[in-house]
Amino acid sequence: MRTKDALIPHIALPFRFIGQGPGGVNCNEQDTLDEIYDCVQAIVRCPKGYRPELMGFGVDDQTFSERDAIDLDLLAEQIEDWENRAENLYSQAPDRFDEMVDIVKIRVAKIGGPQVVA
Repeated sequence: MRTKDALIPHIALPFRFIGQGPGGVNCNEQDTLDEIYDCVQAIVRCPKGYRPELMGFGVDDQTFSERDAIDLDLLAEQIEDWENRAENLYSQAPDRFDEMVDIVKIRVAKIGGPQVVA
């Protein structure tokens, strides 16, 4: 559910205003799959050390790591540290056009729920 009328609202990602009048931002209902997905997205998009008030939040930047591929186990561990309501499935593959680029997909499911967001 993505609505400004959520009972227990959490601001949705990406941040967007709703409508043309005053006072509306796009929100998700707390503990829904959309809200959990947005939490996982916020963790993955935040490099560790980026938030001065919470230095351990986020994931390690693996851009120049010595490995040939992204360490999915490390990524999974760091996401689980901050969002334990999600059951995630990780996969990666090289980009078809640039072998130096890895495509990482994270499928997010709510623990105890049948819904999945890719």
